[in-house]
Amino acid sequence: MKYTRYTAHGNPAAADCVIGCSFGFRAVNQLVTPGIVNQELARFIAKNCADKPLILQFEIDDALQAMLPPTAARQTALRIEKETTSYLDTRDLLLKAQAFMAARGYKTALLVGQTHHIARIDAICRKLGVETIVPEQLPALWDSASRQWWTRSPLSWRLREPAVILHHTVKRWV
Repeated sequence: MKYTRYTAHGNPAAADCVIGCSFGFRAVNQLVTPGIVNQELARFIAKNCADKPLILQFEIDDALQAMLPPTAARQTALRIEKETTSYLDTRDLLLKAQAFMAARGYKTALLVGQTHHIARIDAICRKLGVETIVPEQLPALWDSASRQWWTRSPLSWRLREPAVILHHTVKRWV
């Protein structure tokens, strides 16, 4: 399955919830910080879809909470973090999001992610049975200081993503 292009589809108003998948992160003195892409994803959510239940990877949630006034109510319905020191990959995140949605009767998710990542997010969600909406004007930033080398530039992404697509296809995850 080819899914390397970003195509907006669906009506954002019809979403039951929002799933936000992070793109890279920074680390300062061993503390994970969101980085510029996740900050931009959080701004997109705050501006366009914060009124829906939010299912967010922790880097986006951290960035979103930092934007809110201290007295603001917490907006996130589910914050997804890695459970150990291991890596939380996109599919693991989306499996947790799908289970959360199913438990609440949610069928349709508005997907928020970096423009080069969103096609894979969309393909995995659909394979998991989640109806998806992909909005226009998602951020297309890269973070040259990201701890994940493949999120630093378009070239880095193009070097890694074909292997990820092949892996997911062989596993029948897309």
